[in-house]
Amino acid sequence: MARMDEANAVKPEKFSGEHFKRWQTQVRYWLSVLGLYSAIDGSDSSQRSWMTKEQIEYRCYHRILSVLSDHLYDVYLNSTEKAKELWDLLEAEYGLDDSGINGFVVSTFNNYKMVDGKPRGDQIHEFKEYLKGAEKNGTTFSEDFKFHA
Repeated sequence: MARMDEANAVKPEKFSGEHFKRWQTQVRYWLSVLGLYSAIDGSDSSQRSWMTKEQIEYRCYHRILSVLSDHLYDVYLNSTEKAKELWDLLEAEYGLDDSGINGFVVSTFNNYKMVDGKPRGDQIHEFKEYLKGAEKNGTTFSEDFKFHA
């Protein structure tokens, strides 16, 4: 009973097309609490669960659908019958929402300018933080550039 109480407490809001990564993380945890995430990650949980693989698959698929907005539910209902395929479809469609953030980081880095009214040490530190952020998002720099920056 405690497991269902926890599952109800952590059930994510319905996904409407925004903040996919946040929603995906919440759904992953929720499905894990329910013992259904194995339908997505392919692990063998049949020994740890009272449900068969088919029951886990069915419940996982419908739990994912249940946390989609009505519009998205209608869109994805007949797109596939497998939880992993549904998960991958959502990932392909909405998983790119961080690309805007990555573009912002690179744009901010490219437009960085030192100013006279601010201590140089603070500005160098700020510039290095932009450099780390850009590298974290996949931008590469030559060692000469990093050394001179």
